Amino acid sequence: MATQLLDSLNSITRGMNSALAETINQSLISTLMNVGLSIDQWTTDFATHHRALLRGFLPPSVAADVGVEIMKEEWPFEEITTTRHGARWALHMLDDRLAAFSPNSGNDLFSAIILHESVVAVLCTIAGTAQSELLTTKRWINRYREGEFITPHVDTTGDFQTLLCLSAPPPHHGGDIVLGGDIQIELSPGDLLVF
Repeated sequence: MATQLLDSLNSITRGMNSALAETINQSLISTLMNVGLSIDQWTTDFATHHRALLRGFLPPSVAADVGVEIMKEEWPFEEITTTRHGARWALHMLDDRLAAFSPNSGNDLFSAIILHESVVAVLCTIAGTAQSELLTTKRWINRYREGEFITPHVDTTGDFQTLLCLSAPPPHHGGDIVLGGDIQIELSPGDLLVF
């Protein structure tokens, strides 16, 4: 698994600073090698509460570096949303429609991480979904500036959502995700939420 992940990420991180690429690669390998320590708890959390929080999926400094690199990449679709209630946010999408799911199909750093077959296997285990049942994927980045927020809504796409926090405001300054109307989760850079 580690060699396969390293090969996959090396092809994506080729143009990056080599020290940064190595840090990203080693962090992900370390994370995936230690997943077994918490997988039962995450699976129970998801089955019981319809969510599982994988704190520190990436170290905070690596998440920040990944965020910087991702924003350098070409995101073919950008959508700025402003609601009548004053909510505003920027959505950067790799695709503007659902794409056929295929593990290891990412040609960008974000997809190389999230769609790597080892990560997908962990996510499917947590969500109680067979990998063979995954038909489509849609990948995007939400970027919120100070004062921006998204209004309460229900995600209607997919059997489960995966959120990787790359940066966050200081604690108690907003930026929390609220699930089910009342479950407030403060995310830190590097946390992965499955819901």
